[in-house]
Amino acid sequence: KHPPEVLTLLLKRFKFDYHVKKCVKIQSKVQIPSSLQIPPNEIQSLTYELYAYVDHFGELRHGHYTVTIK
Repeated sequence: KHPPEVLTLLLKRFKFDYHVKKCVKIQSKVQIPSSLQIPPNEIQSLTYELYAYVDHFGELRHGHYTVTIK
């Protein structure tokens, strides 16, 4: 009924590759906006400002995460 005060989004960056029969990381770039309005272009909308994001480096079974905070 009410939008959350803090919005957390997770982008699944792996897919199953039927040729190699395993999950592989999607390597395409993702552009993240600095603000997100939900619902877009409505009078009673809520605007979320980007505060931080977590980035994964490596493969599905190994790697490391970094965080960038505003």
